[in-house]
Amino acid sequence: MSAARQLRTDAFGLALLTAVFWSIVLLLRASPVSGLAWSILYLACAATAPLLWRLRGMARPQQWLFVALCAVWFAAVFCAIDFALDALNGARRAKADVASALGGLELWFVLCPGVAALALGGWMRHWRSGL
Repeated sequence: MSAARQLRTDAFGLALLTAVFWSIVLLLRASPVSGLAWSILYLACAATAPLLWRLRGMARPQQWLFVALCAVWFAAVFCAIDFALDALNGARRAKADVASALGGLELWFVLCPGVAALALGGWMRHWRSGL
């Protein structure tokens, strides 16, 4: 693949990553996550995306779609478990306060929109380029 075509497919994947990531963030605007934390997560995804999209083991678009679906599923499971533990043990349950140090980012927010948007960008990039 030529360098110009590679750059176009990377730009297309990054555009989709941006659209998906910030669309999900807008849907989650009631979350306690700060804008700075969302921006740092987005920059981390955008910076590593072109490197991850070139992995030889992830050459088929279906593999990226599977990663996106797994990220959304695991995010839903972890969020549901946290809510269930809050309901069972009350608001005073002992819990690690890691999320407050990360601007409110819980694990499920890293998985979705973070990993899910990155994987959907990889899926579209590989699907569009025919790799």
